[in-house]
Amino acid sequence: MSNITQNIQSYKVIYPQVYSYILPNRPQTEGSQKIGYTEKENADDRILQQVKTAAFSEKYTKLWTAPAFFDGSEQSFTDKAFHRFLEKKGVERKLELGKEWFYFNGEPLKSKDLFDLFRKEKFSALQNDKGKVEYTLRFEQDEAVKKALGYFEQTEKGEFLWNAKPRFGKTLASYDLAKRLKANKVLIVTNRPAIANSWFDDFEMFVDGYAFISETSSLKHRATLTREQHIAMIPIHPLITFLSLQDLKGSKYFGGNYDKLRWVADLEWDLLIIDEAHEGVDTGRTDAAFDVIKRKHTLHLSGTPFKQLANDKFPKEAIYNWTYLDEQKIKQKEIEEDETGEHTDLPDLKLFTYRISQMITEEVNEGIEIDNETRDYAFDLNEFFRAKDKKFVHEDDVREFLKNLTTNTKYPFSTPELREELKHTFWYVGNRVDSVKALEKLLKEDPVFKDYKVIVAAGDGLSFEEEENDFKGNESSFQKVKKAIAENHKTITLSCGQLTTGVTIKEWTAVLMLTDIKTPSVYMQAAFRAQNPYKEFRNGELVFKKSAYLFDFAPTRVLEIYDQFANGLNPKAVKGEITEKDREENIKELLNFFPVISEDVNGEMIELDANKVLTFPNALAAAEIVNARFMTNLLFNDSLKGVFNFPKEVEEILNKMPEEKNKRAQKTSSTLDLDDARALNNNKSKEINTNTEIILGEKIFKTNTERVVDNLLELNNEQIYADELIEKVSVAAEPLIAKFKEVYKATQAETNEVTKQIQEKVKQIAEEYNNAEIKDSEALKQKLIDTIELDFVTNKVTQKEDEKVEKVQKTKEEEISDRLRSFTRTIPMFIMANASRDEITIDNFDTEIDDQDFLDLTSITKEEFHKLRDGFDYEEDGKRKTFQGVFNKYRFNASIAEFRLKKDQLANYFTAEEDIFELIPIQKTNQIFTPKK
Repeated sequence: MSNITQNIQSYKVIYPQVYSYILPNRPQTEGSQKIGYTEKENADDRILQQVKTAAFSEKYTKLWTAPAFFDGSEQSFTDKAFHRFLEKKGVERKLELGKEWFYFNGEPLKSKDLFDLFRKEKFSALQNDKGKVEYTLRFEQDEAVKKALGYFEQTEKGEFLWNAKPRFGKTLASYDLAKRLKANKVLIVTNRPAIANSWFDDFEMFVDGYAFISETSSLKHRATLTREQHIAMIPIHPLITFLSLQDLKGSKYFGGNYDKLRWVADLEWDLLIIDEAHEGVDTGRTDAAFDVIKRKHTLHLSGTPFKQLANDKFPKEAIYNWTYLDEQKIKQKEIEEDETGEHTDLPDLKLFTYRISQMITEEVNEGIEIDNETRDYAFDLNEFFRAKDKKFVHEDDVREFLKNLTTNTKYPFSTPELREELKHTFWYVGNRVDSVKALEKLLKEDPVFKDYKVIVAAGDGLSFEEEENDFKGNESSFQKVKKAIAENHKTITLSCGQLTTGVTIKEWTAVLMLTDIKTPSVYMQAAFRAQNPYKEFRNGELVFKKSAYLFDFAPTRVLEIYDQFANGLNPKAVKGEITEKDREENIKELLNFFPVISEDVNGEMIELDANKVLTFPNALAAAEIVNARFMTNLLFNDSLKGVFNFPKEVEEILNKMPEEKNKRAQKTSSTLDLDDARALNNNKSKEINTNTEIILGEKIFKTNTERVVDNLLELNNEQIYADELIEKVSVAAEPLIAKFKEVYKATQAETNEVTKQIQEKVKQIAEEYNNAEIKDSEALKQKLIDTIELDFVTNKVTQKEDEKVEKVQKTKEEEISDRLRSFTRTIPMFIMANASRDEITIDNFDTEIDDQDFLDLTSITKEEFHKLRDGFDYEEDGKRKTFQGVFNKYRFNASIAEFRLKKDQLANYFTAEEDIFELIPIQKTNQIFTPKK
């Protein structure tokens, strides 16, 4: 067994030092000294790298060396910060000698005195007269600002995209752009209000001359201003306003229902900044809200803008790209040239991917039982971690998985040394909160993981899309994680959506992907959660995070995403102008900085080259498909998720086919009836509106809620009693909860959970009111009404209707898959009957089969199969449409090749240990071949 995982090493010991030396034999340096930085234990080793090479050697005199830590602190710094301090003190930088040379004019020891002063004064020594730290943008930040500035100067109402990976430093660069634009009115809108602190942190530290306006709860304890406080200033400062997208869309001036933020709609903004632009902004309602904002320029910020690029939203001159690959290439250059730089503290990423499906080979071959019915098992992480009532359906398999993580040498937690390298990790689990709760229970029972503090970063009963958008929950989970890490030696954070975007937990060293995310943008945002700079003291030594790890347990899926990561943000690839050679070259370059170590078909860990990244997913899938005797959903593409849009002709073909159940083909008992499914989907919005109105009724709860607030504030205008508010608002909401229970036949447990969620939100609103400097009773009433009307009724009704449609969609997908498997189970027969030595593919396997034999065996004609295979154009409701076909051709062809290989390997009928006929399902016609047993 390979021991390659023993190379996991997250941290490296460093010795931060600043040193100074002179070159006595070089006259042009007289009066100057070089002041550099090293993390080597011996500073002379670093100096010798500069003055001694194979070609020459130069005498040097070291003046001093000192630890680069601030006085009384464990915080380190580099020479770059000290250089800025020297220039501030009037010391001339001699750029003609090099960027680290400074002129001390016959006072060589003055440099050490200034160094000691800098250590004592810390970063406050770099502040200007207004208390702001003077900054210098990194190369890529400056390039991004210049390119956007140039585009805005040439384009009226221009929209520019910064496609920059996490930790690019978008906030500071955005502020710098605003200053260079001389923008007086800047509006920042984000889909993630929890990141408000990042915006305000950089504002407080670096930005002067502006006022920061925000009333988001994330900043309730920070020194922000309200709109009223800002206009009362004398003189009025230029303004930076931070808003959440939810707040914006809630305003009646931006398409919502509430009378707020009129001033935002009235102003003409110099710059609109849309943060995390890949999230949420492509919906009609959001676009309509942004259309209302009057502005001169728009800056979009995103690390994974796959949608925008695919939709040609931005011309290439309106995009600045900065990827992980760009970052790591410049980091490597800095290390080679100068040992340290602006990027050298950014860890690299390493991907390890494992075949968890090998643990459940029996289920793959025999199917699994769901609702007392045996169904095909196409391995799926969400299925593996599926839970019901906070208990895993496949609990024994999950226990075995956890055991493997800590005992099998190829897995990441298998030794005490590896556990020290991975002390704090983030686990992205399944697709529902129940899975997270079930895993928490098993981890606490596991003999190794019971020693970890397990943090559940999840709400209650939400899907991972809802979890990702639960902004209050994200903020609360962030604080829980920070507290747990501060108090515990080892932690595991479990999530099914929270904390995957816009947050930084610097102590995390690895992400475990235990979910079948297939969206590249969501996957990559989560994957980068551990790739951030971090230093800490261990046993008296300073260590820094040199590598972050991504452990994925679905190689087929992750390698497809890796391909998209290397090529998907390339505008040429998006437009289909990239060649296979280009794709491979892009992957090859990325592998230099983001290596992939994968478990192969034999269970060995091997490092993949570019060719294997492209071919491995299909090779791994092919092995599983052949073992499943071609009765697996792995052979189908994502067209099945569009069942509501299937053409009538495809539905008619599918209705001719039997269905595969319990590994046998049997006559179907009913037709697909996709029209009923389409009608349900088309009526979803109408049902949401109708049931929302039924539950809200005459909205008496509004009057009752306002009366509750008025009565409580009569007693005390400055404080509101939270417990009493919770009790009385709950009473006002009771009729709506009862009506919700009646409409949706909700269980008592579900209605109890709804009541609990309302009460928690009311408590939070009360705390915000009591902590606010300005007491706004009308805003208090509106927030309470929103909690009942929007957070409860609208959201719950939408969730219930979505669940109805999703249930029907999944049922129809399964019915279609059952029929298609009745076809694919015939493929081994066709291959056995094909005597050709040429390559057999999905495009030619049927050419040697008689038309009638094909029909007898599959129940459809060749022409009908070709329609399912190749797709076709058709007209519907007066519109020309295209059906893409249902088969994954690459996997199909790889599986045929894998089966033929098996056939050749087992050609000796009498001596082979295995039997090729065991891989051929029993067909509905008389079998041509006779198996051994």
